[in-house]
Amino acid sequence: MKKVLVLAYYFPPLGLSGVQRTLKFVKYLPLFGWEPTVITVGESGYYAKDDTLLAELDPGIRIIRTHSMDANSIIKNKGTIAIPHEKIRKLLSRISDFILIPDSKIGWKKSTLKAAIALLSTEKFDVIYATAPPQTAFLIGADFKEIQYPSRARL
Repeated sequence: MKKVLVLAYYFPPLGLSGVQRTLKFVKYLPLFGWEPTVITVGESGYYAKDDTLLAELDPGIRIIRTHSMDANSIIKNKGTIAIPHEKIRKLLSRISDFILIPDSKIGWKKSTLKAAIALLSTEKFDVIYATAPPQTAFLIGADFKEIQYPSRARL
């Protein structure tokens, strides 16, 4: 079986629609001869959580959770958080876009890169697949392209 390393910030138990594409992609990869390993964010405060989504995956699929220094991870003890009022959300988004490049999840890059490098030092993967948003996942994937590791990106 070919092996794929999936870099995805948004992955169960985080909920909402943005999680579904990557969840289903990882779920069905083994049917096409691919063994996925997912690197995703660890505990974080988020607008929706659904622990039942993980039950869709084969228990043999490895999921590695890494630390992030983004706002959602800092408030992880809050669990599911309320979506801010539209005006507040837009203001916070503008401030974040101005200060944090390429996005508010840049604090996830360092620990994810470290975990991926450790994994790649002991295992060979046929491809690294990064999915966005957040665009930070593409920065991580690009670091592997520079060392000639095959990588793919998906918006």
